[in-house]
Amino acid sequence: MLSVLIPSYNEEEYIADSLEKMIRELESLGTDYELIVVEESTDRTPGIVGALAKKYHRLRHLHFDKRLGKGGALEKGIEAAKGSRIVFTDADLSTDLSSLRDIARQLDDCDIVLGSRYHPLSRSDRTILRLLLSRAYSVCVRALLGIRRPQDLQCGMKGFRRSAALKILPAVRNKGFFWDTEFLFHAKRLGYRIGEVPVIWVEKRVRGSGSGKLKNIIYMGKSLLKLFARSLLG
Repeated sequence: MLSVLIPSYNEEEYIADSLEKMIRELESLGTDYELIVVEESTDRTPGIVGALAKKYHRLRHLHFDKRLGKGGALEKGIEAAKGSRIVFTDADLSTDLSSLRDIARQLDDCDIVLGSRYHPLSRSDRTILRLLLSRAYSVCVRALLGIRRPQDLQCGMKGFRRSAALKILPAVRNKGFFWDTEFLFHAKRLGYRIGEVPVIWVEKRVRGSGSGKLKNIIYMGKSLLKLFARSLLG
């Protein structure tokens, strides 16, 4: 079985449309699957997802009353997943679903498969500022953590074997957006095979003020430095 996770927080604007698109894509794969939404929303998202879960029997809805963070939501989804292969993607579907099939297929040969916006065959539509920030982050990760491949650690679509994920998770402390980087750092140290596939990626509307975006940059920087310090201590 293939388990697809969507961590969500206050996505009432597009969660219904995203889930309908995801279900159509999964049906076209012709494989047994489950779609799991993990959310701790304070808007109408729980009601929307709950109603769709009654309509589609392969859609599972996990709601939590306390804030989990992206990483925390993913960990809850991994624990609940029934499939041996797991793929997760952002709720706004910035990463086109055409990559889902390739990621699921490559999990036959790799332990972890990433969608990569830096792949030669990828098409990425994003602002110059976001591109520069992403490149700068990649350089910092390479310098501090020694991760040269893969380069795109933060693309919103990734897949892994559930057995591998369960062995990596005990080492991962971050529960927010830095979760992806820390998860892959420990996966590399444990020697898991990591593959990459090209993606079509379109930048969606970013919520929050300029100060909020600056806070996210500072958060990622601090998280990276903390992981670097921990790596030095073994």
